[in-house]
Amino acid sequence: MQENNASTFLPAAILLAAIILGGSLIYAAVTIGGAKGVAGVGSPLGAEKQEEVPDRQRFPETFSVDLEGWPSKGSVEALVTIVEYSDFACPFCGKFWKETLPQITKEYIDTGKVRFVYKDFPVVGGEKAAEASHCAEEQGKYWEYHNMLFTNQEQDRGDWASVSVHEGYARDLGLNVAQFTECFESSRYQEKVAVSARESAQNGGTGTPFFLINNTPIVGAQPFANFQQIIEQELSL
Repeated sequence: MQENNASTFLPAAILLAAIILGGSLIYAAVTIGGAKGVAGVGSPLGAEKQEEVPDRQRFPETFSVDLEGWPSKGSVEALVTIVEYSDFACPFCGKFWKETLPQITKEYIDTGKVRFVYKDFPVVGGEKAAEASHCAEEQGKYWEYHNMLFTNQEQDRGDWASVSVHEGYARDLGLNVAQFTECFESSRYQEKVAVSARESAQNGGTGTPFFLINNTPIVGAQPFANFQQIIEQELSL
């Protein structure tokens, strides 16, 4: 009888220890993730991770950014420049566009305190969308096209290699469709997009969205408060 009790007790003890350990691991994961807040990052492999405060050691000491010829909003004299490296096909980039950028625009871009520059870093399939946005820029409608892409991201991103989808957008925005189509089919901006992607990677970008606020990197679809903190620090210098 004692032998049976011992044999029964041992597996039960192991099971109890496993439950306690598993619970501890789950609690630790929730605590760590919760402490870092809301931050989603789409990596080149399409994975999700949280990284509110990136490891500064993986970034270069100084960042090299070419702003010439890139679409921007806000005053070029602004003390703070935010560069967004982004992919139109990235859901987290769409989240930033929908939830955070409007607040940054209202508080800082429209008031002349921040210049906002959008650069391409296609890692999850937005190459052709990026090229199309520059074709729209030829006709003075970059930001309208930028917004159109994010508005239709969920339903259309799987078809962005097709010219017909982009012709529909161009038509809706009142663009010269024939001129737009010629630009898109010629892949005129393929190299421009590729150069921007390489620049982002050289600056330490591994996923999207990736931002540089002057010389401070920020990774992921961070809430407005996180951007605000860095912006205010830069404005106070």
